[in-house]
Amino acid sequence: MATLFCEAKCTADHDVGMISKAHEKSSLANLVPVDALHLIEVLEDSSSPEAGKWVNALRQLWFRKQNPGSGYERVDQITYVCGRAPVKNGNSWIPANKPHQKYTGGRRLHVAEIQLSNVESLIKKTYGV
Repeated sequence: MATLFCEAKCTADHDVGMISKAHEKSSLANLVPVDALHLIEVLEDSSSPEAGKWVNALRQLWFRKQNPGSGYERVDQITYVCGRAPVKNGNSWIPANKPHQKYTGGRRLHVAEIQLSNVESLIKKTYGV
């Protein structure tokens, strides 16, 4: 069993600090998301059949945390969305040839970087700001 831990950051421009913070957070050793039990409570209030599947999966994850050595793997995912494309280092703000210096998790790490033009107006439309 594997669990994908996702950390996402979004900025209208570009922010090196956000990238560093995302890698630092992803490096933490917790095997279960800190809000897993709260998520279960929220999902239990839903009538959706999909919510029930998520509740079951989160309970299994919580059980595995309490019983180490049960074949559990944590995989990290960082998603960085920004409104400005890099100029100097090609197609990405985050180096693709090695993990970021702030990532010390030692696990499989996946990084997705997305440049969106007019990201600020998209955020405003999405959240009705």
